[in-house]
Amino acid sequence: PRNAPAFRLASPAPMPPVEAPSAPSISAETRAAGIRAYGSLVWRRIAERKPKGIHLPGTAYVNFALTGEGAIAAIRIARSSGNPELDAMALRTIESAAPFDPPPSGLAPQDLVFEIPFNFR
Repeated sequence: PRNAPAFRLASPAPMPPVEAPSAPSISAETRAAGIRAYGSLVWRRIAERKPKGIHLPGTAYVNFALTGEGAIAAIRIARSSGNPELDAMALRTIESAAPFDPPPSGLAPQDLVFEIPFNFR
């Protein structure tokens, strides 16, 4: 979507393990396309829940992992905005968007770990 900040896959290392069945073998290209499409759906749902009319300086980076059913398995501030109110609002906004649609088949647990920049401008 236009004006949606880019999301990136985050390293799953700092997150608790997500228990999910192992993904069936698919091509790297198909898997990458599935990750991009699912990430866009996740971002759109979060953007729909973002409070309107709030202006806070800074950007919080939120790291979160989803289960194979689309629930939040873990969530944390990966990099603080320096504003506790903005950080808390970013977490609440993502939590309010859950549960997300289940991811496409073939994605592994490490494909369901995201890190997104979050700001209120």
